[in-house]
Amino acid sequence: MLISMRTWCLKAEKISSVQALDGFLADEILQLAVTKAVEQVGEIARRVMERWPEFTQANPQLCLVDAYALRNRLVHGYHSVELKILYFTARESIPEMGLQLDRLMGNLDDQP
Repeated sequence: MLISMRTWCLKAEKISSVQALDGFLADEILQLAVTKAVEQVGEIARRVMERWPEFTQANPQLCLVDAYALRNRLVHGYHSVELKILYFTARESIPEMGLQLDRLMGNLDDQP
């Protein structure tokens, strides 16, 4: 599951790097693509939290709760989504999560 999460982190990072912020704000298709990738990261975060709560507690640096909360906001449209926040999440927070996943997967023999 961590490998899948890492794959979606890479996709979010790659898709969001196609345009600068102004281009992203003007490109609805790009917005939708980034939204989907970030949603997937959050959905996998939920699965990890449910199946391996001890792993979640031991690795707060992954911010799985936050990833899932953002997923819910994106999917259910709570209070609308601020596109700038989505963009910078995909450009900054998601790549950091990916690096954390790389570190963890390098240290785990039996990862989720």
